[in-house]
Amino acid sequence: MEINTYKSLYKPLLWGGVKREYFILIFLSSIGSIMLFKTFRAILPIIAIYSLLVIINRIDVNLIPILKENLKFKNIYFH
Repeated sequence: MEINTYKSLYKPLLWGGVKREYFILIFLSSIGSIMLFKTFRAILPIIAIYSLLVIINRIDVNLIPILKENLKFKNIYFH
């Protein structure tokens, strides 16, 4: 008898391959950069950041919050 095993029961809510708050931030910053610079070429760095976030989320969904939490203690580690 085979029993299926699952990594977790919780599946995070992802929009476009990244967490919801990052997707909204990227979407709004892309609209803002197009309005500010009045060209569609301004969106290229934002597409690069989005691609990097998608790659990181495919490796581990919790990697970005872990790194953000560890940046709080940077002064303690490297004092």
